[in-house]
Amino acid sequence: MSTVVAEKPNTASSAKLVLYRLLARYLTALAARPLRTKCITSATLLFLQETLSSRLSGSPKPVLPAKGTALRTYVPIQVWGLLRELGVGEKNFQMAAYGALISAPLSHFFVNFFQKIFAGKTDALSKILQIVAMQLIQSPITALAYISSMAVINGARSPEAIKKTVKAGYFSILKSMWISSPIAIAFAQKFLPAETWVVWFNLVSFTMGTFMTVLIKRKQLALQAQAKKQNKE
Repeated sequence: MSTVVAEKPNTASSAKLVLYRLLARYLTALAARPLRTKCITSATLLFLQETLSSRLSGSPKPVLPAKGTALRTYVPIQVWGLLRELGVGEKNFQMAAYGALISAPLSHFFVNFFQKIFAGKTDALSKILQIVAMQLIQSPITALAYISSMAVINGARSPEAIKKTVKAGYFSILKSMWISSPIAIAFAQKFLPAETWVVWFNLVSFTMGTFMTVLIKRKQLALQAQAKKQNKE
């Protein structure tokens, strides 16, 4: 009597199949409702980015939202206590709002704009011109929107305070975009179909954003520790 030996499921193949199915569903949603899908994606990634960067940088747990604010008024204090233990604070929701209301619509407009202009143009010169055009048009506007929004999220309320923040950090943000963006675009042009560009740029943005935010948070913690040490002396 022969014995039938059941094959062990291939975990790697199963995970890959699930990943492909999720990607297919995401691309379907992206094709059907592009702007809404991008807004939800950007909000989710920026929410997670803030949480992950806080943990990786060793930042203290976030403080509760101030009394009288919408988040404190409509969200029970018990829920905030649980969120705080998970490393989630008011800034997570502010970053998500920035992603949904500013970052995603800007990206949606520019990606469509440049893909229409350079549609069907696959020669080397057209690819170079696309990269240059995106750096000269998209990057400066995106950098301005980002640093202005971060100024407001971090407490700037007057036009003067926002301008001061923009002057202090605009060109460093723009420089980092000019370094990372051409590489990401060139990779997409070479290896990826146009419909997957959004996924690729989201992945690059999440990775680079998390890395930069961790560095900034660690620098802030070091400055705070140095200030406390000087005050004690």
